[in-house]
Amino acid sequence: MLDKRIFERFTLKCPCHWVVEDGYQVFDAQIEDISLGGFRISTFTSLSPGQGIKFSLETKPPVKGRARVVWVRKDGEKYYAGLEIVELQEKFRKRFQEIIEELTLNNLPESYLR
Repeated sequence: MLDKRIFERFTLKCPCHWVVEDGYQVFDAQIEDISLGGFRISTFTSLSPGQGIKFSLETKPPVKGRARVVWVRKDGEKYYAGLEIVELQEKFRKRFQEIIEELTLNNLPESYLR
């Protein structure tokens, strides 16, 4: 299978909360990995491809935005979903980019830092 991702993914374990757009019930999730274009979550609540959600990453400070569910897989009682970010306000975009920059630097081979 061809990997169509544009951005490199980094492992990041971080709590996340989400709500279906036009919904009111907040669900918990765990960030599994992240890239500039989106992230993968695990949750005990089902999602559907194409569904729009609002999310809050529990980073310091938090990052909030809108995403679209690209794919969903079920494994036992958990659902894994790939989310594409569709909207981040400027203040959240800056923090999100800082997180990716930190992960990029932390994952560089030692030879790049000499």
